Amino acid sequence: MKSRLFLSRLLLLCMSIFVFSILKGQNYQLQQFTFSTGSSLANPPLSSGYILQGSVFGVISGPEAQSAGYRLQPGFYLGPLLLESPDGLLSLKVFLEGPFNSGSGQMNTDLHAAGLIPLAQPYNQLPWNYAGSESVGSIPSGVVDWLLVELRDAPSAAQATSATILSGWPRAFFLKADGSITALDGSNLPQLNDLAFDHNLYVVVRHRNHLAVMSSGGLPKIDDSYTWDFTNAITQAYMSGQKLIGAGAFGMFGGDGDANGQVQTQDKNNVWNLQSGLSGYLQGDFDLNGQVQTQDKNNVWNPNSGIGTSVP
Repeated sequence: MKSRLFLSRLLLLCMSIFVFSILKGQNYQLQQFTFSTGSSLANPPLSSGYILQGSVFGVISGPEAQSAGYRLQPGFYLGPLLLESPDGLLSLKVFLEGPFNSGSGQMNTDLHAAGLIPLAQPYNQLPWNYAGSESVGSIPSGVVDWLLVELRDAPSAAQATSATILSGWPRAFFLKADGSITALDGSNLPQLNDLAFDHNLYVVVRHRNHLAVMSSGGLPKIDDSYTWDFTNAITQAYMSGQKLIGAGAFGMFGGDGDANGQVQTQDKNNVWNLQSGLSGYLQGDFDLNGQVQTQDKNNVWNPNSGIGTSVP
């Protein structure tokens, strides 16, 4: 009897060690959970990503999972686990030539100060025809403008054509004065949900009157973020498709008033000329100060005339 009990315990121990060796250190998504912080209960959103820590024996329960200050209460049941890593975040930085202030090393937020930035994404018209429903009740502080961001899946940058755009993209986000691209709250990084790609992940950034840029390489995943900084080298954009706009700072070419991917005479004649002297949220306002003025033509459009986007 004792030998049988000993063998049973030995078998259970071996199974526990086997399960622990499989699960230890892997990333999971929690689907059912009850967490606590101190004496108060907290319920994070479904599918929040957490790292499983400690040993696992049989049915998963108890205090094994811990992350971001949350710990499972002993005795509460932890539901089904998906054996996959959380999708992560999108950490991007880009400058627009027009509003860039070489003195501060950041972009001016004149459109925000004048209350001209629309509450809903502005890319639901030609030539973008983006049908996204992104909108806010108020524009967060420090916002320069809306951007349209798309992700592409390709073996190389040259092969990252529009045919490789991932399903569910593009999406509209906010551009902050320091060049960071944020979610609609103006502070957090965009969350990547249901992200699946086969090759390398490339990012394309578009703006209403600046030439689009695409990353020259696949986005590396650093910690939980797919990361790319266009601002620190001209070669960060595919085919060096951006320009020096300040000391050690690089940004997107301005002056594409009709957003056709080229800075041309028609941007001056058909957009800037017609809007000159007007104020508002306008395509001819190349420096994004809320006014269509001579400086938009002289300082932004003139130097860039004849240049086109390098995005394939």
